[in-house]
Amino acid sequence: MGIDNNKFPAWVEVDLNNLDYNFSVLKKLADKGRKKIMAVVKADAYGHGAFEVSKRALANGAYGLGVARAQEGKSLRQNGIGCPIYILGETGPDEADTVLTYSLVPSLSSLEGALMFDRIAQTAGTRLNCHINIDTGMHRLGIDHSKAAEFFTCIKKLNHLKAEGIFTHFACASDKKSLLTKKQAARFSKAAQEAKDILGPIDLIHSENSAACISSISQELDMLRLGIAMYGLNPFDGGCPLKLRPLLSLKARVRLIKNIGKGETVSYCGTFKAKKDSTIATFSIGYADGYSRLFSNRARIIISGEYAPVVGNVTMDMFMADISHIKGIDIGDEAILIGRAEDKVVMADELASVMGTINYEIVCMLRSRLPRVFKK
Repeated sequence: MGIDNNKFPAWVEVDLNNLDYNFSVLKKLADKGRKKIMAVVKADAYGHGAFEVSKRALANGAYGLGVARAQEGKSLRQNGIGCPIYILGETGPDEADTVLTYSLVPSLSSLEGALMFDRIAQTAGTRLNCHINIDTGMHRLGIDHSKAAEFFTCIKKLNHLKAEGIFTHFACASDKKSLLTKKQAARFSKAAQEAKDILGPIDLIHSENSAACISSISQELDMLRLGIAMYGLNPFDGGCPLKLRPLLSLKARVRLIKNIGKGETVSYCGTFKAKKDSTIATFSIGYADGYSRLFSNRARIIISGEYAPVVGNVTMDMFMADISHIKGIDIGDEAILIGRAEDKVVMADELASVMGTINYEIVCMLRSRLPRVFKK
């Protein structure tokens, strides 16, 4: 399907065909153990567009979807998504009614939370499915693994909750050399067995995020949680053993071209000074769109098949690039800020290195002011 982007000065392009490919690669990891797949689509599918990505992931065989907040699940339900939707974050009293109204599956990290949902489910005359989060070393959410058996015993007495699942989250799965991951896996295995002994059969046991899935850290699981790898981005600190295809490209059109003399400066505070007569292109995208000010004088773009450096400070709504060495560029020409053009590549990982962060943040910070255009 063609993409009509002529009306946009800057936009995010999402190739859903690459999601199909990534799923075909990652699904083999699930098929080895007949495991279900949860497609993690929190934070607007890591900036890719939650509804379109969710539809495509489900079409590729995902069993359910993972979100961080009840509001995200509500939005998917209102757009016609009917599969299981799991809230991986903590749900407060202000969102509890949303969970029941939209048939979402909350996670439990405290007895107080469990009692709250039991009361609400009782009032609604229903029994609520939930997943118990076990803290095995992340120390963010979850029941401390050493107190898991005590918690399961309490849960067993609550008549309006069904412990459908139990899960944990690895803190360092991205680091293949981490000893903490093995320790967490062992702690979770013990807690999962305690859950079965006290609560009876557990339908869904899950711990593996993208990095853990690829590393095959745990074997006795019922479901894999695919996030960053589904989007074609590397979940590891080093190289990824799988060849994945990024879905997301960030593009913009030249809005204005200026010729400046040697010694003239560009943008706020004059952080770039031209060493020779130069040609500068201006683009209508800036840090308000998620194109970070940290890219000032440090990032590069691809235009007309060549790299061009970002010059001067990135501003709220615009940035500039030096195109002096490239001939024939006109206003309206397309530039690639994230993506590929034949042998030229600027990936999220490169920009993450510029910022001193990870590729997750690069794609997640792209704001809604940038239209999402889907290649289907």
